[in-house]
Amino acid sequence: MPPSVDELPRPRLLHMGVALALVVVMLVLLVWAAATDHLVTAVWATFGLSAGLVWFVLGGLRDRRHMTAELRSRDAQLLTVLDGLPIAVMLRDERGRLLHVNPGTLRFLERLGLTVDQIAESPVAMLDHIDVIREDGRPWRPDELPVVSAIRDGVSTDAVLGYALPEGGWAWYSVRAEPLPLGDGTAGTVLTLDDVTARRALEQELRDAALTDPLTGLANRRALSERLRDAQHRQARHDGLIGLIYLDLDGFKAVNDTWGHDAGDRVLVAVGERLRHG
Repeated sequence: MPPSVDELPRPRLLHMGVALALVVVMLVLLVWAAATDHLVTAVWATFGLSAGLVWFVLGGLRDRRHMTAELRSRDAQLLTVLDGLPIAVMLRDERGRLLHVNPGTLRFLERLGLTVDQIAESPVAMLDHIDVIREDGRPWRPDELPVVSAIRDGVSTDAVLGYALPEGGWAWYSVRAEPLPLGDGTAGTVLTLDDVTARRALEQELRDAALTDPLTGLANRRALSERLRDAQHRQARHDGLIGLIYLDLDGFKAVNDTWGHDAGDRVLVAVGERLRHG
């Protein structure tokens, strides 16, 4: 993150300090000359005071130009770094208007079937074109989006967002919005989006494997225990009853003993299919 204005090297104030000291001395001398009617001293004091003021003002302008040049240079360096990142990065101003996108953002928008123009004017403009959901499937409200919260509250915000794909399904991104001081003294917001779709798919596969019988694809004993526990919690909150159906396969042992375990496995798979489809 680039430094804020307060973190930049302070301007070189030596010449401004000398100029300020000259102004003070000449001002004191001018007051003394006026009090004692010393005309020549008053003239020289006025001349010195004017020169000191000019020196002070010109020095301040020169240092301000120097600081502005440093800020612009740092902004340019920041944009160069952002453009080199493999993730999507957007920079918005204090009103939410888009200032800069890196190549990763262009790839992100292309994946969603969007263009830069469609999201440029507002951080919530994307919601006019595609659906954006939370991890639990609920839609994001415009005022709850991480970038909106960062712009409004001036604090870092992160979340995982699901973006609807043109061909169906969802692309999942880890999104972080971070306030960022800009070179012109205003507050901006940098938004980073890291694609976590493959990671989420792998995590879901691992969760499914832990809760699913590998042969039939049905829920295993661990899944049964978790669902019973959840049902008991719901019952404790809302009353009601819990229903449980127990099924047994008559004569299944005879299938294994007569035709072998491969035949028994095929029977279990067929039963699982019928239970899933009904």
